[in-house]
Amino acid sequence: EAAFGAQAGAAVVMNVTNGEVLSFVSSPTFDPSLFAGRIPPEIWKQYLEDKRHPLENKALSGQYPPGSTFKMITALAGLEAGVIDENTTIVDPGYYEMGNHKFRDWKPGGHGIVNLRKSLKESCDTYYYKLGEKLGVDRIAAMAERFHLGQPLGIGLAHEKKGNVPTTAWKLKRFGKKWLPGETLPVAIGQGYLLTTPIQLASMVATVANEGTIYRPHLVKRVVDPDGKTIKEYGSEILGTTGVSAASFRKVKQGLYAVVNDPGGTGA
Repeated sequence: EAAFGAQAGAAVVMNVTNGEVLSFVSSPTFDPSLFAGRIPPEIWKQYLEDKRHPLENKALSGQYPPGSTFKMITALAGLEAGVIDENTTIVDPGYYEMGNHKFRDWKPGGHGIVNLRKSLKESCDTYYYKLGEKLGVDRIAAMAERFHLGQPLGIGLAHEKKGNVPTTAWKLKRFGKKWLPGETLPVAIGQGYLLTTPIQLASMVATVANEGTIYRPHLVKRVVDPDGKTIKEYGSEILGTTGVSAASFRKVKQGLYAVVNDPGGTGA
């Protein structure tokens, strides 16, 4: 909370081995004691008009495009489908052409020759545009759903949103229109119609870290009476497993390690 200061945003920290939520921040916050009585009209007005939305629990209800964090899902989809392996390379000139449209990479001039590790280390958009086109949106969505994206995780608080994992069937139902191949490319890099919550992303990364087990996030460890006697304890609850191979997880994790540990990594 101190790190956020006056900035708007959310942060979730989880124990990857059991789903314990260690930190759960939505910023800016509000004074809950004001809700015990009648809130002064000027303060209520201030909360409602604040463009940073202090009354929204962003960690649970904020639905955002996950951006490049989603590339690990697209990579796993590619590995599991046999569309790529760790040695598959592309040459990235800084864009990817589909039809008469150029999909630009974040890095002008591109990343040069890119394999899986480098694609994650440098967050190469072009690698995932190409992979996304080969996979199609439904195979990307199927992998996302294996990680319980697109559905509530059941943390036990009200107003948890489910996000959105788009598919060809979803677009037809939602808009009455067919999915266009060019719409898959933004999804492959975590944009387009794709929406996630911060708690879902924390769970997604925890599941990559522990190589496939999805734990229900939980906030309460135990309930004690006034004398300190334990009334109830809450252990870990497994929601499911991804079925992704350990080998695929290891290949992606090598790229994620490189993000923060290798020179040129986007988190170095």
